[in-house]
Parts: sequence; C-alpha cells; structure tokens
Amino acid sequence: MSISRRSLLIGGLGLSSLVSRLLPFSSSLLLAEPGARPAEEPVPGNSTTKPRKEVAQEVFESIIEKELSPTLLNFRRDGRYEMLYDFNRKSAGHSDIFTRKIGKRGNDKFRWSLRDEECVNHQVPGLRISDKGMVLLRVWWEDDVEVEVKFRQYVTMNSRNVFAVVFNNKSNAAVGSNYGNQCVLFSRGRLIKRAKARIEKIHYNQSSSIGLHVRSGQFTASRDGTVSSRGKYPESKFESGRVGFFWSGAMAGVIESLKITGRLDYERTLKDFSRRRG
Repeated sequence: MSISRRSLLIGGLGLSSLVSRLLPFSSSLLLAEPGARPAEEPVPGNSTTKPRKEVAQEVFESIIEKELSPTLLNFRRDGRYEMLYDFNRKSAGHSDIFTRKIGKRGNDKFRWSLRDEECVNHQVPGLRISDKGMVLLRVWWEDDVEVEVKFRQYVTMNSRNVFAVVFNNKSNAAVGSNYGNQCVLFSRGRLIKRAKARIEKIHYNQSSSIGLHVRSGQFTASRDGTVSSRGKYPESKFESGRVGFFWSGAMAGVIESLKITGRLDYERTLKDFSRRRG
C-alpha cells in the first residue's frame, strides 16, 4: 500500500481521540473515510494549501516523534522512512520506547550504561545488555525492512552466545540476524533454529555493524555491510512486525545505535499507541 493511501486511512481507524489528545488541532485534518474528499483539497480554515494526505502524514510523524523520540525521522521519496536512534546520547526520551522500560540499576538486564563502566577500558555509553532478554521497538513495519545496529561486545567471544537483531510478527514469531552471520528463527522469545554459518569472532570492546534485511519471504544477515547468511520465512505470516533485539548466554555489551529503513504499518502502530493511553 502506498504512503498516500496509508495516510488517508489514518482517520478511519477510530483513533481520532488519540490524535486529538496528542495534537489538539489534528483531528480535523484526518479523513473520516478514504475518498470522502479529494486528496488534494486544501483543509478548510488552514492558511496553507497543503493537500490533506501531506497534512495527515505530518500529523502521524508528529505522533511518532512524541511517542518514540527518534534521533532522526526522515521520509524518503520511495515511500519509506528512515528512523535512527543514537543511544550514545542516553536520551531520557528513550526510556520507554521499547516493550521493556530501559533500566538504570546495575543489575537490570536492559539498561543504560553506568558512568563508572564508561570510564573503564575506553567503554562507551549506550544501551547495556546482559545475560538474556528480548525487547521490541514500539512501532510496526511492513514486510520490507532493513535494519542496521551498531553493537559493541564486552565479553570474550563464545559460539553459544546470541545477539540477534529481529523482526517479530503479531504471533510472536521472529526472524533474525545473529551477530550478522547467522539467519535465525524465534518463537515466543525462544531461539528455535539457526543457520550453520560460522560466526566471525568479535573481540572484546570491538564495535560491529549487524544487519538484517527482510522482504517477501526472504531475509539476510550481514556483518559490516557484507551478507553472510540467507533464510526464508512464510510471507503470509509476516505482513508486518516490530524490530528489536534478542540476546542470551554469558552476554554483555552495548547497543550504540539503531537504524531502520522501511514502510510503516500506520494502523497497527496507532492502535498500539492508543491502547497504551487507554
């Protein structure tokens, strides 16, 4: 579905009250029904002549920025968004953008790095992970998404450890990229299958770019821009999903940044926002 069509559907979701609470002026900018007015018709009472579909898109972007506080949100000409998070900044606005709140205490498995950690052996600030866990960013993407994560490891490499970037569907099944070398499958937060591809070693305090590309029943795992593994999944079960991280084993490290490029699932994202505020 195109970006213009998606924008016009926002008003048909029964979420005008959510939009109204977040942006008091916005409820009148969304169409009650797709096609109720020509898409290019100016909004009554507006001093501008922006078409409704552009205004609806701007409203949605404002909601995303308020709810998820991305470091950068950029709409591309091909209809996809680029969403970037720089976790080195340890922004207070990022505390609850995931399905699990970012912790602050030393024994939290998913937390901000502590200042004394950042002063030891040139470690860097960011999202500190340890032991085992899984979190998902609270935004839904269509089945055409590219993810790039900068991850710095703080343990000796062990083949039994897992750090995966995942795309998780509404049934809690997920495909992922383990260390950028293995295509992996998950079910309800459990690793159920991994490719036989060998994991390239990551040294202590080494930063690597781990990539995942998901589209039309096929996905790839990449390390530092080079594809290492390919996998398949049932396309009909992954119409949309959320991006996140899974880790397990004797794990410790810092997620420095997250970049997602893809088409947003507007309806499901807004429904989730509305549910949280209900």
